[in-house]
Amino acid sequence: MWKQNQPHVELEATFVERVFVFLSIGIYSVWVGWLALIWGDIPAEVPGHFGINGEVTRWGSKFEVLTLPIIAGALGAFMLWLRKHPEWHNFPVNITEENAPFYYRLSRMMLTMTSFVIVAAFASINWNIIQVANGVKSFLDAWFFPVFLVAVFAPILYFFYQMFRYQSKNKA
Repeated sequence: MWKQNQPHVELEATFVERVFVFLSIGIYSVWVGWLALIWGDIPAEVPGHFGINGEVTRWGSKFEVLTLPIIAGALGAFMLWLRKHPEWHNFPVNITEENAPFYYRLSRMMLTMTSFVIVAAFASINWNIIQVANGVKSFLDAWFFPVFLVAVFAPILYFFYQMFRYQSKNKA
C-alpha cells in the first residue's frame, strides 16, 4: 500500500551508513575495473551454474560474467537511491512525526546493509566463476548459499525486530 501521508524528515547519514555505502561502491568499482582489466584473459567458456556441492553443472559464454555486475549494480544503485527516500518505504507500523526518525534510520540502514551484502556476494561469486574458468577449484561449496541467505535476511529480520520492539515499548 502506498502511504503518501508519511512525514518527510531530513536525516543525516550515520557514520556506519556512510562506511557501508563507501564499501559497496568501492567493491563494485574495483570489481568492474578488475573485470575490464582481465577481460581479454577470461576463457571463452565460463561456469554458468554450480550445483549444491560447488561442481559446475553448466558452462556458458564469457559474456555471462557480465550478468552479475549488471544485476548487482542495478539492485545496489536502486537500494542506495531508495534509502534517501524513507518516506516512500512501506512500514509494518504507523509512522508519525515523532517516530519517523527512528523508523527511517532503521529502514535506511536495512537497505544499506542489504545492498552491501548483495554487491559483496555477487562480486565473490563472479570472482569464483572466473577462477574456476581458469582451472582453480571452486570455493562455492554447500556452505555458500546458506551463508548468503543468512547474510541477506539477517539484517532484514534484525531491523523488523527493532521496529516492533520500539513500537511495543512506546505503546504505553
